[in-house]
Amino acid sequence: MGQGVGETPRQVPAAPVKYINREVELSQAADLLQTAAARITVFSGLPGVGKSATVRRLVEQVGAAFPGGHLYVDYANLRGPSNDPAVEDAVAGCLRGLGVADEVMPSTLAERTNLYRTKTATRPVLVVLDDVTEPAQVLPLVPNSAGSAVLVTSTDRLAELALDDAQPIPLQPLSEQSSVHMLTVLCGETRVSAEPEAARQLAVLCAGLPIALRVAVARLIARSRLTIADLCGEIMQGLHAFSIKGEAKVSGVFAAAYQALSPAVALMYRRLGAAPFVRFSVDAAAAAADVSVEVADELIERLVDSAFVVAESGRFRMHDLVRKHAEETARAEETESELEAIQHRAVRYILVTAAFADRALMGEGRLRCTDHAVLLAGGTDSFDDPTKALEWLDAERVNLLEAMRIASERGWHDEVWQLAEAATALYVNRRYLADWIEATKLGVAAARHVGRSDVDARLTSFCSRAYLDLGDREQAKQALDHALPVAERLGRKRLIASILELIGRFNDPVDKAGAVEAYQRAISLFAEEEDNRGVAFVTYFLGCTLDSMGQSQQSLVVLRDALELIRRVPNARMAGRTMTAIAVAETNLGDLPAAAETVAQAIQTLSEGGYSHYEAQAQLVKADIAKASGDRGAEADAVGRALEIHVAAGSPQVQSLSERLVELTDATGD
Repeated sequence: MGQGVGETPRQVPAAPVKYINREVELSQAADLLQTAAARITVFSGLPGVGKSATVRRLVEQVGAAFPGGHLYVDYANLRGPSNDPAVEDAVAGCLRGLGVADEVMPSTLAERTNLYRTKTATRPVLVVLDDVTEPAQVLPLVPNSAGSAVLVTSTDRLAELALDDAQPIPLQPLSEQSSVHMLTVLCGETRVSAEPEAARQLAVLCAGLPIALRVAVARLIARSRLTIADLCGEIMQGLHAFSIKGEAKVSGVFAAAYQALSPAVALMYRRLGAAPFVRFSVDAAAAAADVSVEVADELIERLVDSAFVVAESGRFRMHDLVRKHAEETARAEETESELEAIQHRAVRYILVTAAFADRALMGEGRLRCTDHAVLLAGGTDSFDDPTKALEWLDAERVNLLEAMRIASERGWHDEVWQLAEAATALYVNRRYLADWIEATKLGVAAARHVGRSDVDARLTSFCSRAYLDLGDREQAKQALDHALPVAERLGRKRLIASILELIGRFNDPVDKAGAVEAYQRAISLFAEEEDNRGVAFVTYFLGCTLDSMGQSQQSLVVLRDALELIRRVPNARMAGRTMTAIAVAETNLGDLPAAAETVAQAIQTLSEGGYSHYEAQAQLVKADIAKASGDRGAEADAVGRALEIHVAAGSPQVQSLSERLVELTDATGD
């Protein structure tokens, strides 16, 4: 079991070639992990020294000692412009790796951390945190069970973690002996022993960095007649060194390998360096490079052969040092207009594909400021179901924000706000709250540049949901207070209605009367705009609020109206939820037979549609009806089914439901 935040669950990648001067560090770390002598182990060193590779070897060596599984977080994928990754997203990613479904994912860092500690309390877990920059990114992810361990890679020593029993293990660049050993393993002993002095010179030129050695080795393997001495000569004539933390590092190695590429492959390399991709698909590379998918596939394969690109589960990436060289090469060899064209093609690819994904996931009836008829004209829709759309958005999570940042810097304001709007389909489903807030800020700034007040109001108001999930009601209120007057000045009734719906949901926990007023106004405006979906859904929210106010008779009338409207939309998920709410109102009015019949219909609808989270809610309503009827056996059956669903979802309600079921079982004697 493993989980990269924002990615599908995966194991830590397979171990690479062994480097002989890593054996001491590996042995030391293995002893620490297997004897539980330190619960946190930090591998520190400059970029390129092989921290992550060393950790992968260690995981392979000692992983079996952690029956609770392995969890993986790549903090490099979570960084915003402030270089401050969202720790709550990292915890959420690990919870997904532990089987927690998005429907039951807690919203705040504190709640997620508590659930994480519960989930890791019983069996030893190994947690790998890659590219950590602050101790605060580590401590919430320390497992709760004895024998668990955390492996951290960082360019810093993170000395503050010593107070939490962390053991630092500095990793230096490979020694000359280890570098030559690596060359021997990869190129063959015959070739290296024929040029021992040249092999040592190559080791020095590669500065002990495994990535540089791999690129150099790929060059030697590709040309069997190229001598190591000749390769050293090419490297020494390479481009000027670039700087990593003030130190010159091996650009000559990359330059020599780059100069050996064919023109077409070199062009792809430069264009990938200029594009806003952290990890990329063949389709994305084809769009940025302005070539066919078939050509892009062939060119990327050549870059993989040259060790410039690494394949990862159907996608690709460049090592940070390689990417830096690719970026600098693009700036040196491409005109500014061509660099702009590369980035624009990449941004447009992400935008159009994200808009198709948004439509597949959220439906065509959703309120959008983007004109899909214009944006998607001539595009290819590759999403035939919502699941695929969400998977694509999740895989492109980092690139979505990076594209917004690039577009913002370039002044492509329409692309920025349209990307921000499309990305909300991901954020509302996966609750990437920090991403959502940053995207909203970028989108709103862009909308104001081009005078799109409607976009400003839509993005700002919708982001209130992210602030509410974070428990920041003040920010949510400010967002709604800003958005409503803007929409009212524009006179856009459907936009006003959508904001009023959000105001109703904001008020519901603390001001029921205010929520009812907002919902009623929203319904009226949606009706004027003939937005049947909006009328139906907000009528459901209104009915639920009325019931919570003790007005169950009125609520029942409203909810039955909502059910008829929702069936016309149609939407099976909302129909099932509405029937559940009707059953609650009927129970409150004392009509238990009607409530039992209604909730049975709700359960059937939700079960057939695969909406297990809402089925569990309906099962608990069924249990309450059975309890009120004195049928403890039926109550136990319903609680048992709800418990099954919550166990499968990794829900924090498992314990309380288990306790309730035990009490019922004891009472019935079953």
